Amino acid sequence: MSIVNTIQEIINKIKEIYNDQKIIFTADSRAKRRFFLLAFGGLFFLNYLMFCFHADKNVFSIFPEIPKLENIHSTTLYLPSPDGKTILKEERKAGFYSSDEKYATVLFKMVLKGSRFENTSMAVFSNFNVRKIWINRGTGECIIDVEPTVLDDSVVVTEGSEELFKKSLEKTLSENIPAIKKVLLLERGVPGKSLWEI
Repeated sequence: MSIVNTIQEIINKIKEIYNDQKIIFTADSRAKRRFFLLAFGGLFFLNYLMFCFHADKNVFSIFPEIPKLENIHSTTLYLPSPDGKTILKEERKAGFYSSDEKYATVLFKMVLKGSRFENTSMAVFSNFNVRKIWINRGTGECIIDVEPTVLDDSVVVTEGSEELFKKSLEKTLSENIPAIKKVLLLERGVPGKSLWEI
């Protein structure tokens, strides 16, 4: 049997199946819905198999992996209190990160967010976006470039709150990352600018 005859035979069988299904579709709308449901389901499943093949992923690993306990360690946080004078201490669990810069970003956001047990939301008056973090391992200096949001005129700023935030951040970073000894905050690349103090 030649290749042409084989292809012709396959085409004829597909036509027969199509004609049979066409008769069923006109007779029964439920069969039509069932056919399309199975067809699209099979198509999506094949698409998922192709994704697994190209991403070198196990077909059965649908859910994310549970992190191992040894990949989680204790982190000490120092947080500014709303009175602008005292620093609170808290223990948190955190994962391991590929670089000190990434870990510093996570710690910065933790200090910014405040305590889980007390209402310290009024201790920080601006929601910063971290633009870039550099760590100079020779001098032990960590430079954090931030982009703060504009404060509302109705916000009453506690005296000394900005300095307390900076101290809390420096203490948190230096205690958790040995390479950091000193922290310098920049606002859009400019050092020495007041972040929110009036």
